[in-house]
Amino acid sequence: MNSETPQESALADQASRIYNGSTTSEENVMANQEHLDLLQHSIDTWNTWRKEHQDIQPDFSEADLSYADLSYADLYSADLSYADLNHANLSNNDLRGAVLSGVILRYANLRSADLELADLQSADLSSANLTHANLRSADLSYANLHDADLHDADLRDSESH
Repeated sequence: MNSETPQESALADQASRIYNGSTTSEENVMANQEHLDLLQHSIDTWNTWRKEHQDIQPDFSEADLSYADLSYADLYSADLSYADLNHANLSNNDLRGAVLSGVILRYANLRSADLELADLQSADLSSANLTHANLRSADLSYANLHDADLHDADLRDSESH
């Protein structure tokens, strides 16, 4: 029987992908450059594109978006797994159903962000501002919330270990 924790399993899986140089289309582990370009152009450009392409899941996995100002961006159901969002401004952001497993959100501003049903497994939210954030039914398993500001955050039905 495997006694590995989910966090250890996720880290082992990521290390295996890096070691094996996996870049198959079946295992898309890098951000979509078109999505990054649109987001970095402007939030208005990004939000317009999102309205026109609601059927596409944005892919920012493993992207370096540290210090980025992404406030009011529509990142509904986006894949941000293992992205670096250290010190990023994600205030008033729509992150409902987003995949944020293993993401680095140290010192990030998530004030009034909507993270309902978001996957935040093993996310580093240390010293993040989550005041007034909606974390209803979010998966916070193994997330690091050390010194995070959760004042008036809605944590109903969220999961943590």
